[in-house]
Amino acid sequence: MWDKYHSKIIWVLLGISTCLIIINGVTSEVSLGDESHHYRFAQNIFWAGKRVPFDPLYESGNPPGFFYNAPPLWHMVLSYLWKITGGISQAIAQVYHVLFFILLVWLTYVLAKETIGKEGRWFPALIIATVPMVVSFSTLFYMDVPMAALCTLSFYLILKRRYIEAGVASGLAYFTKLNAGFFFPGFLFLVFWNERRNFWGLVKKLSLFTLLGLIIYILDHYWRNINIARQMDTIGWSYVSRRLSTVYAGAKWGEYLNSHLTNPVDLAKYFGLALPFLIFFYLLRFRQWDKKAAVLWVPVVSYLISFIIIFGIEADIRYLLPILPFLVVLFIPSFSSLGHRLRFILIALCILQFISTTYYVHQRRRIPPEVKEGFEYIKKNVPNNALILYPEENLLIYAQRRIIWRAVQGNKPDHGGLQCLFWAGDDKEMNDLLAANHINYIFIKKSRVYDDSKEHHIGGYPKSFAEKLPHLDGWLKSFENPGVELWGRAN
Repeated sequence: MWDKYHSKIIWVLLGISTCLIIINGVTSEVSLGDESHHYRFAQNIFWAGKRVPFDPLYESGNPPGFFYNAPPLWHMVLSYLWKITGGISQAIAQVYHVLFFILLVWLTYVLAKETIGKEGRWFPALIIATVPMVVSFSTLFYMDVPMAALCTLSFYLILKRRYIEAGVASGLAYFTKLNAGFFFPGFLFLVFWNERRNFWGLVKKLSLFTLLGLIIYILDHYWRNINIARQMDTIGWSYVSRRLSTVYAGAKWGEYLNSHLTNPVDLAKYFGLALPFLIFFYLLRFRQWDKKAAVLWVPVVSYLISFIIIFGIEADIRYLLPILPFLVVLFIPSFSSLGHRLRFILIALCILQFISTTYYVHQRRRIPPEVKEGFEYIKKNVPNNALILYPEENLLIYAQRRIIWRAVQGNKPDHGGLQCLFWAGDDKEMNDLLAANHINYIFIKKSRVYDDSKEHHIGGYPKSFAEKLPHLDGWLKSFENPGVELWGRAN
C-alpha cells in the first residue's frame, strides 16, 4: 500500500513537516548562534540596497567593524523578498528558508528514484526530513540546508547530463556557503566519467559546467579584494594556509563548537538514531555492491577528503549535513530488507525525532523575558557609541548596540584576547585589557556562565570572571534581574 501511494505520502510528509517548521519558527525569536548573524546581514543589505562589506555595530578592533565573509545569496534574495512584501519580516524569512528544506527533501526522494527504483522511495524523504540537524537548521537561519539543497540539485543535474544548469547550481551553492567547494572535485570527476569516451565532447561539457560557476567565483573574489581586508578574507590564501597549518600541527583552530565529531552523544543528538541504525544494518549484512548507487559515493568521498584537510576531526558536526542526502539514499536499501515490525519501529522513531527536535529548538530559540528586559534597558539607557562585551549577536537585532567578543585584543602573542581577559593575572591586568579594548559595558547572560575550574573556553563567561566583577575597580552594576546583569564603567 505504501509503495502504491508513495507520491501522496511524499506530499503529506512535506506538507505536515513544512507547516510545523514554519509555525515553530514564527512563534520563536531569531536568537541562536549564526542565525542572528545571517538575519542581521540580510537586514543590512535591505537597508543599504546592496551587498555590504561589514557591520559597524558588531565587534571592534583593527579595522573596526565585522567583515561579512559569508557568501550573500541567501541574504540578498531575502532582502529582495522583504522589499516586495513591504518590509523586514521574520515570517517571510521563515517561509523563504523552509523552501530549501522542501527542495532538499524532494531531491532526496528523486535521487532514490534514480538509484534504487520505486520500492520504498518515499522512506528516504522521511529519513532526511526527520534527521535532527536537518530539522534544526531548517528552522534556524543557518546556511547548511540551503547549501546542501543546491549541491544535491547540482549532483542530480550532472547525473542527467544537464551541465549548464548543474554549473549554475554549483555556483549558487558556493555563493550560499563556502564549503560547497568541497563537492567540486567530485562533480568534475563525474562530468569526466560521463563524457570520457569523447575527448572534444568532454572538453565542451567540462567548460559548460565550470564556466558559470567560475564567473560567480571571480565576481565574488573581485568584490572581496575591494571591500574586505586581505587578512580577514576567508577565501584568501593567507587565511586558508593558516587553517591548514593549524590542522596539520594538530592544534585546534580556536573555535568554540556546539558539537564535536569525536563526541558520541553529539553524534546521536545531531544525526538521530534512525539513519545510524540503517547504516549499521547495511554494513552488518555486507550488502552486495550496487553499481548504480555507487555513484553516490563520489560526492561523499570528495566532500570528506576536503573536509578533513580543512577542518581535521575537531569540527562541528553540522558541517557534515551536506552529505546526508547521499548517505540516506546509499543506505536506504537496508529498510527494504527489514521486517514489517522493524519498519514500523523506524517510522515511529523518525516521527519522534522530528517532534522532539522541533520542541527542543523552539524552547532553545525563544528569548526569555528576563533577557528581553535586559535588551530593552540597554536600548533605552546605553549610549549608541558604547561597546558591550557580549557573546551573542542577537543583541544587535534587539538592542541595536555595538558588541565585541572574539575581537578582544590580548597582551600576549601566544594567547587569544578573551583568554588574556578572562584569566588575567590580577584585577589591574583585567582592567587594563578592558580599557585597551574600549569596552564600556559587560552584559552577563547568567545561563552562559560556566564553571571554569575544570575547563577553559570562550563559549561563555567563566565563573571566576563573573565573580571578579563586583570587586573590579571602576565598574558598577547598573541593571540586574534573574536572567542577566549589566556592568558599566564608572565615569
